[in-house]
Amino acid sequence: ADMRDYVHRLLESRYSVETASNGEVALEAIGRCRPDLILTDVMMPRLDGIGLLKAVRGGPPALRDLPVVLLSARAGEEAKVEGLEAGADDYLIKPFSAQELLARVAANISMARLRRQADQTRVLVEELQHRTRNLMGVVRSIADKTLRSSADLTDFSARFSDRLEVLSRDQSLLSRVNEHDRDTCDELI
Repeated sequence: ADMRDYVHRLLESRYSVETASNGEVALEAIGRCRPDLILTDVMMPRLDGIGLLKAVRGGPPALRDLPVVLLSARAGEEAKVEGLEAGADDYLIKPFSAQELLARVAANISMARLRRQADQTRVLVEELQHRTRNLMGVVRSIADKTLRSSADLTDFSARFSDRLEVLSRDQSLLSRVNEHDRDTCDELI
């Protein structure tokens, strides 16, 4: 309780802080309102910090990416590695300085925001790529139809040109026949 109060006092001037007396209460609070960071002691009643960490990482997808910083009196590389391998983002050994705690909290919150922004950007890029592929398909389809139409138009134009030549010859013949008929008519009169 003393450590919880101390950490609360350190962080409350910069952050909105909610404390919990044990891991189960913390997990309920996290489920109600997604925090920016979980700062938990490894040693807690009912559900310890490692259990809380595993529940968050294995819980609802909206909570899995929450940064988790473990606090522990267990010094040594083995304890730290155990916490990090369990999925913690950071591990702080007690006693720690107020400045170090504040710096690690700020760094983990910033990194989590950057990861979320990167994930959102990745999703937007994938959506844009999908839409671009769809648009390219539409453009190819239009181009194919245009080329077919162009080929049809060229074919029509060639056939029409041939028919125009025939019509032109027929008109020329008709003109000559008309002239001949007029000439014949003139001779008869």
